[in-house]
Amino acid sequence: MKRKIYVETSVVSYLTARPSKTIIGAAHQQITLAWWETRNQYELFVSESVLRECGAGNPDAAQKRLAVLNDVPLLLITEQALNIAESLVRQGIVPPRAAEDALHIAVATVNGVDYLLTWNCRHIANPEIQRGIAAYLEQIGWFLPFICTPEELFGEENVNDEIVDEVRAIRDAHAAKFGYDLRAIYEDLKKSEAEHIAAGHPFVPPPPVPQAPDSALQRTRFARR
Repeated sequence: MKRKIYVETSVVSYLTARPSKTIIGAAHQQITLAWWETRNQYELFVSESVLRECGAGNPDAAQKRLAVLNDVPLLLITEQALNIAESLVRQGIVPPRAAEDALHIAVATVNGVDYLLTWNCRHIANPEIQRGIAAYLEQIGWFLPFICTPEELFGEENVNDEIVDEVRAIRDAHAAKFGYDLRAIYEDLKKSEAEHIAAGHPFVPPPPVPQAPDSALQRTRFARR
């Protein structure tokens, strides 16, 4: 069964915008375009909020944004979603000026999607805000969808990154040295760990018993998967 994705407006904007003049913007565009090629692996959804936002602004740009969403089904905005969004704002979890961000999150939540895809890292893909949202949703019996960017969903294997490739090569060489035997790798790491501690490197001892997650975000994101 395909995973369900709520595609937030910022993803569509990066997908259809003219080439960005900034390094970060250009990178986001390239990643979004590459992820879009994999979209048939998922079930995509939007809402009236997404269509409204995509249809605003420059008419030519708006037409391009709406064109790519022609066949993407709408998730209906319900009173239940409205109530959740209002509560997120009322309790100060989401700022009042980001009220429609709260609505995107609420629509994705009540429709049970697996992922909310966004490039909005200020009020949506923000770990601190997500923690508060997840805690509230847990209290009222809902689960927060995975909120991620196209880069996170796309995965490293689909992105050429020479820095990550170098790290991976170093890690693989070390594991291969011990025949990928975790016990042997562990013993080697413990030996060098002891040497670092003896040399004065600060360290933190493990807790006496496993600690439960202190964040509702950790509990709710994995509860139904």
